[in-house]
Amino acid sequence: MKFLFFFFISPILFPICKNKNIYKKVINSRKLQIKETILPSEMCEEEYTIFPHLLLGFDQYDYSNNLIQFLAYLRIIDCSEIYNISFPISIKSDGRLRNMEEEFINITCIRESNFSNDKNIFYFNCSNPYNNTPSSVKFLNYKDFFMDDIKIDSLILTSYAKFLSSNIQQQTGINSYLKSEILFFYNSTIINQIKNITIEGEYNYNESSKNAYLILNKENEKDFPCTMENIEEEHIYILICKPLISLEGNLNFAAVNLTDINKIMYLEFYENNSYVNFIIDSNKGSKLSIGVIVAIVSICIIFFCFVGIFIYFIKIKDLKPSPSKKYIDKSCSKNNFDVNGFNSSSIINKK
Repeated sequence: MKFLFFFFISPILFPICKNKNIYKKVINSRKLQIKETILPSEMCEEEYTIFPHLLLGFDQYDYSNNLIQFLAYLRIIDCSEIYNISFPISIKSDGRLRNMEEEFINITCIRESNFSNDKNIFYFNCSNPYNNTPSSVKFLNYKDFFMDDIKIDSLILTSYAKFLSSNIQQQTGINSYLKSEILFFYNSTIINQIKNITIEGEYNYNESSKNAYLILNKENEKDFPCTMENIEEEHIYILICKPLISLEGNLNFAAVNLTDINKIMYLEFYENNSYVNFIIDSNKGSKLSIGVIVAIVSICIIFFCFVGIFIYFIKIKDLKPSPSKKYIDKSCSKNNFDVNGFNSSSIINKK
């Protein structure tokens, strides 16, 4: 009897179990994709296809003894040793005769070390003789960037590096953002850009931030406030930015200032679309609806009507003689007075 019961019910149970196993495999494969994301530290030269060389920025600029010096920071995904880099810079000097002239020189940088917390982040000591005091030093052209005399076409400047490279002479101190651990928002994807800009990505760190700013230009980063929240899946976060001004451009490797933890995070879109076009109507706040305009006009008309009626009644009241004046006029008509103010009838009676 038990055998017959099992025989009849097995065709029903088998497909259910099979579907359940398939569902588990899908879930496990999804988790595997999330947890086994290839990170830059796990890549080697032969795997280098999606992580370009990143120029992160400059600091510790100094000019003394006719020598220009500063540090350049790069993320380099490569198994081979790199000893030096070189690139062109533009220089303007303070000399009276050369104040408006711009010179172009190639500067060479020797690798100093890499960071202990990220073996792919390196900093290089850049120096070049220069006889005049520079007033402006700019990173000129990343297309002519060389590593060990080999031209590199895959160099990308982060948004923060673009800001720092436009005025290297002002980066005189130690930049804490460049010294600290560099964070990345891997596989970034723009999922919304209507009322705000929402970006989903993989964030493989224990630190998060509730007070962040998108850096496109360090001077106006307050115009792009953001918050970062964790969603249900492990290591999957969403970055929600609410720009105060319109924003249009490519956000790939744009920097995010995580002010809570004093670190910089970079958006890495891989093959996803990184272009954003977020428009804020500057006249939106000043525009009034038709109903509000009609209400204001109606109130003004009613007000002026009341003012007009009030003025009308005031004038009517001024035109009518007062009761006291009427009484005086009647008394004057009944009694005849002479020039001296005496009543003529009384004079006659006395006579």
